[in-house]
Amino acid sequence: MSAIKIVCYIPMLEGQTIYVQSAYISLGDKEADSKNTHLKSIAQDTGSVVKILESKGIQTTFEWTEGTHFGPILPRLDKALAALQMM
Repeated sequence: MSAIKIVCYIPMLEGQTIYVQSAYISLGDKEADSKNTHLKSIAQDTGSVVKILESKGIQTTFEWTEGTHFGPILPRLDKALAALQMM
């Protein structure tokens, strides 16, 4: 999900029933350094999403991972799947 979509979905998330019990969210530690202005705010926007999910009782894990928005993909996917198995 791109940064633009996250910003648009924040108000929607606040008013919706979310039918999941757990969520895993990770951001690359270099995303905020991007020249793309939308990616620069992604940490703050994602923090808002995490707070909304937690306020709805959804077990949420947020992690910073090494890399950018676009990679490395497989190690991040492995971490996400392992985290969701443990939830």
